[in-house]
Amino acid sequence: MTSAMVHEITAHWGPGYYRLADQMRSAAVSAKSNIAEGYCRVSLGDYIRFCEIARGSLGELGSQIQDCERWGLVSGDQLASLLEQYGDTTFFLERLITGLKKKQKTGDWDKSFGVKEARADYIVEDADYPFELPEERGSSE
Repeated sequence: MTSAMVHEITAHWGPGYYRLADQMRSAAVSAKSNIAEGYCRVSLGDYIRFCEIARGSLGELGSQIQDCERWGLVSGDQLASLLEQYGDTTFFLERLITGLKKKQKTGDWDKSFGVKEARADYIVEDADYPFELPEERGSSE
């Protein structure tokens, strides 16, 4: 959600702010990506470490939001919504890290957690048909 809001806010900035917009989008996407990657590693230590990396990405984003406010790029309701979303995200990430560290200390981590895909047979009905490239557009015959 935070990454979508950051993208929406930065999408209309002018050329002088393309780099800042890109950095803000990268920080927001990095935060959620690191949480997902840590979870998918199915190791509690890795999960905590990647959540802490996500915390760093959110810190970077927070600093950039402050710059945007100072420079007048974001204000009013848009700023209020962004700060609320940012605050919620950092709060819940901190709660997640605290909970994971508690599980690490008590040994309550269920190692069966993780992303799993049900086994599926892949059926390719047209495997005997030769593959043909589509004709190029505008080609003359």
